[in-house]
Formats: sequence, structure tokens, C-alpha cells
Amino acid sequence: MTAASFRLKYAGAAFLVALLAVSAVAALLIWRHYAETDALGTLAEQAARERLAPELRARAASAMRTFRSARGNDSTASVSPDAAFQ
Repeated sequence: MTAASFRLKYAGAAFLVALLAVSAVAALLIWRHYAETDALGTLAEQAARERLAPELRARAASAMRTFRSARGNDSTASVSPDAAFQ
């Protein structure tokens, strides 16, 4: 085995180790990116639901009042607009 052959094998092994290390770091960063993106999406969805829920309840109550007045029944005890959100 000559010195040049040994150096070539050593350089090849070092290159493979470096390539594996870079691949592992890239995989870790990609995994963290997807995890954080999912967490941010969940947080945004929850914030949107909290912001829109009162408006949807108000619209449901308004639609129910309109429906009841069109029927000629102004009773509010039969159905609650919050029942659809529970």
C-alpha cells in the first residue's frame, strides 16, 4: 500500500463522514422547520377560531331572530344559537 493510496482512502472516508454529518444536520433542520410550521399553523387556526366565534354566534342569533319573526313566533326559549357551537 503506497502513501498516495492511503491518502486517497483517508480523504474518501473523511468526505463520506462530512457528507453524513451535513445530511444529518440538514435532516434535523428540515424536521424542525416542519414541526414549527405545524405549530404556527395550529396557533393561527386557534386564534382565528377565538376571534370569529363571537361574530358567528351573533350572526346565528340574528338569523334565528329573523327566522322566528318571519314565522310569527317571537319565542326565544325553544332553541339556543350557542347549541351549534358546543
